Amino acid sequence: TGDRFMVLFSKPSTLTVPPEASAGGAGLRLHPNPVRERLWVISEGGGPGPYAVRVFDASGREVLQLSGATSVSNRLEIETSGLKAGMYSLFLTDSTGEVKTVKFLRE
Repeated sequence: TGDRFMVLFSKPSTLTVPPEASAGGAGLRLHPNPVRERLWVISEGGGPGPYAVRVFDASGREVLQLSGATSVSNRLEIETSGLKAGMYSLFLTDSTGEVKTVKFLRE
């Protein structure tokens, strides 16, 4: 018998990677990473917004969603103190619909 596994998510807000998502966060930087209280998202070449931000935990559960966010000098500030320690995936959608993704660690 071969080894098989199945991943099931019970909630509708599960992690799906849009096909247009930039692999590895091209043009997207986070500071600091790892983070404790506040995370700065720096979108290189991005405009002032609006942006949509979605954050998923390692199990694929959406834990944070921001829509209509605007940036100052291509920087968005995200409050992360309410997140548990662990690895997260951040998806940033700009006003043109381009999606960028990057991972970060919450200490």
